[in-house]
Amino acid sequence: MWKAHWAARPADAIRGEPELIRGALPVVTDRPIDPAAPHHRTLNRAALMLGFLTVIGPLGIDVYLPAFSAIAADLTVPHASVELSLVSYLVALSLGQAVYGPLADRFGRRPPLTAGLCLCLVACLGAALAPSLEMLVAMRFLQGMGACACVVIARAIARDIGKGHEVARLIAMMAMVQAVSPMLAPALGGMLLLHFSWRWIFGATALVVLMAVALVMLRLPETLGSARRAHGLGPAFARYGRLAADRHYMLIILAGGFASGGFFAYLSGSSFVLVTLYGLSPQQYALFFGANALLMVAAAQVSARLARRVAASVLMRAVMLVYASCAALLFAVASLGFGPIVVVTALVACLACQGMVFPIVAMRALAPYAHAAGAASALMGVVQYACGALSSSLVSALADGTAMPMVGMMLACAVISCLLAWVAGSDKA
Repeated sequence: MWKAHWAARPADAIRGEPELIRGALPVVTDRPIDPAAPHHRTLNRAALMLGFLTVIGPLGIDVYLPAFSAIAADLTVPHASVELSLVSYLVALSLGQAVYGPLADRFGRRPPLTAGLCLCLVACLGAALAPSLEMLVAMRFLQGMGACACVVIARAIARDIGKGHEVARLIAMMAMVQAVSPMLAPALGGMLLLHFSWRWIFGATALVVLMAVALVMLRLPETLGSARRAHGLGPAFARYGRLAADRHYMLIILAGGFASGGFFAYLSGSSFVLVTLYGLSPQQYALFFGANALLMVAAAQVSARLARRVAASVLMRAVMLVYASCAALLFAVASLGFGPIVVVTALVACLACQGMVFPIVAMRALAPYAHAAGAASALMGVVQYACGALSSSLVSALADGTAMPMVGMMLACAVISCLLAWVAGSDKA
């Protein structure tokens, strides 16, 4: 279908974009879009493909969470020490994006994406064979350095092929696919532990990464034409300076980053709070985790639809205000000793708000930077995962046998993100 579409375009319309002629993903032009046109069906297919790629990053977190005790016993280390393998992964997910963004702007999307996936594949196999905690932590760092290529470049591709609110729509649809990880990954890890060693979890992860490599090499076209690429790595990395000097952009990504910090506080503390304090079984916890993932996906779809009708700045401030209110309610009911049902209800409300935040942040942050989508996406990812790593570390460091470290960190992140969103909204729409 799209081969005929590209064949019908004048030669000068596709000059500088020869890679796209053989692909399945369109480039959105400035002309009006017919909602009934195949363009929208193609965006749906693109969202499925990109969503699968974005699964690689969170998969490295979710799938091995049930194995912490088994890893600690096998490597004869304290349970808390195993959390270092999670922290090293999150740090790599954050820092690595700063490298892949400029590389994707200079060399196109496919080469750095393929290289990152290959690094992730090798690191997964290394983690599966790790003889010590130190080696596991090192392999997890390399795994994160590879996996972050999927996170940053998938968003850049969404910006390449989407325009305006379509970026939010793409991010929201990608979130639908990405939700497979928190829904199924902990259950998959638990099933593997029933019959095999924890090392097979990383072997299964390597198999998923291998599938992603095949997808990129066989099905994903190049979406950044040579005419739009940075002329050299120096200019590509120099884009970070211009992005950092953009006050509005920095406020937006910091607001999104602290919202992510709240989510990672939940990710780090929810197992202890729900299983140890409130008595959920591991199976019930997995179901709760998956149900919340579905809720966040549904909230993201609502957010993307609202973005078509409501000014982005107004929508972001409203969602952030509700998010901070829900986080305050969660902190209040937890600190006053309310029962699990009340606390969990407030927690679910916070997660729904977080699901609404992320598509709006991506749309507002990337919209002005079609010429530097890789760097803009990378810096946004760096901030998000840096806030996540900081939040996770603080939840672990402040652990006192209660729910307060988790809910307190969620409240702090929500309030800061709300304040930043309101300041950003006063700058421009």
